[in-house]
Amino acid sequence: NEYRTAGQWDAAIELYQRILRIDNGYRNVAQELEEARQCKKIVTMYQEGQAFMEQEKWARAVEVFERLLTLEPESDDVKARLAEAGAPVTLVGKHRNKLEIARRRGIQTVLLEDFLASENMKRAFTVAVEASGSAAGFEVALDALVPRGKLVLKSTFHGTTAINAARIVVDEISVVGSRCGRFAPALELLARRAVDVRSLISEEYALAEGLRAMQRAAAPGVLKVLLRP
Repeated sequence: NEYRTAGQWDAAIELYQRILRIDNGYRNVAQELEEARQCKKIVTMYQEGQAFMEQEKWARAVEVFERLLTLEPESDDVKARLAEAGAPVTLVGKHRNKLEIARRRGIQTVLLEDFLASENMKRAFTVAVEASGSAAGFEVALDALVPRGKLVLKSTFHGTTAINAARIVVDEISVVGSRCGRFAPALELLARRAVDVRSLISEEYALAEGLRAMQRAAAPGVLKVLLRP
């Protein structure tokens, strides 16, 4: 019926129940009623999980999406939400002020010098995303991975980069290139304000001050510089 097509599960359930009160054996309405109830349950759980994420109640969100995954085991969307809510992330970086931005979002942060000095953090991660923009970041990312881990490369290094291929072969590391990624999920995260982008903006300039803005963007410690019309 049109309610089912529109995802109006309460109305669809009510309609099926009215039909069954008139004729309990009418066609396959009983089966469609159960399917509608299941769909309503899934939608309600998804909304509940989303609400927990917006409130940054990550443990509760993980609990909901794990239960939801038992109902929708093939749903890439549910898997993505579960990963977003529950994947432990550690950010390694050089600059305390930049790491502080991530720390305020509940992300564990480690200074590069501390990472290099620690034996506990070496060969401890199943996935490492290299986004430093520096060729040296490649070796750091390899240091972080367990055998048979996955290295995701985001940086595009200038010139030729020397790679220790032996480490990749011996530890059976999977190397994946990742440029821009998927725009639709990224835009959805922005719409839900799940990503704090304002803290990544250092300064804003009018378009007429474009040259000055470019100079500032190249200055040490400056993050993103926006141009306004």
